[in-house]
Amino acid sequence: MGGDIYDPPLPDKPYPSAAGGGVPLDTGAGSVKEAAAPGPGASPAARATAIHAARLLWFLLEGEWDREAAVGLRPAYGLFCYRAAVADGGTIGLQANWRWQLDLWDAVDRQQFESAMLQGHQRLLANNPQMEGQQY
Repeated sequence: MGGDIYDPPLPDKPYPSAAGGGVPLDTGAGSVKEAAAPGPGASPAARATAIHAARLLWFLLEGEWDREAAVGLRPAYGLFCYRAAVADGGTIGLQANWRWQLDLWDAVDRQQFESAMLQGHQRLLANNPQMEGQQY
């Protein structure tokens, strides 16, 4: 790609930690389970808590790639996180980052990918003019 790198969009801010996140991980009142489903007409605070819980779950799943039993959980729980971000006002950057990682690209994501690939190809040809017109 001529030195270009195509990484996922940044999620706008760092992920919360389990220790300082403000959302308890137990199953009682106010837990992540309840926070992730505030329902229609929820308060801004409830929606923010739901987004925080989704970001925390994503963060925790990211730390489990080396555990065989956890790898299978990522697609389903990642989709739950993404749905929470869409329903409860997650930032555009967060939604784009999660779509990219879950292979849920929309038309804009595909256009950005196509543009990045074209730019990388053009830079590759600029650095290697002998490749012009060759099939690969």
